[in-house]
Amino acid sequence: MAVEQTLYSLLTTVCPDVFADFAEEPMPSGDFVVYQQITGDVINPIANDVPDLRNSRMQITVWSKSRIRANELSRQIEDVLRTTELFQARPETALTNDFDEEVKLRGSRQDFSIWWK
Repeated sequence: MAVEQTLYSLLTTVCPDVFADFAEEPMPSGDFVVYQQITGDVINPIANDVPDLRNSRMQITVWSKSRIRANELSRQIEDVLRTTELFQARPETALTNDFDEEVKLRGSRQDFSIWWK
């Protein structure tokens, strides 16, 4: 299973509305999560072999009408990702709060390093 599919499945255990890259129209009426790969580390074996391990740095943002709810869901996501046995995920940053003036939603963003096979 691709790392994106596994990540999507894990995120939906915390919040049912999950999107890759951006929230699709029409915007969800409740809380939702957006994830996006923003970079990653590369393994380059000297023997020119294909590495058996890959890395993705994923940015995960929760959007909600409530600051408290956005942060609460973000912390739940961190706990789910830290404890999964499907891949190894570790936070690279603490929560960063955001606000979208246009849609009046509060965001909570965090970056994770995910190592997977």
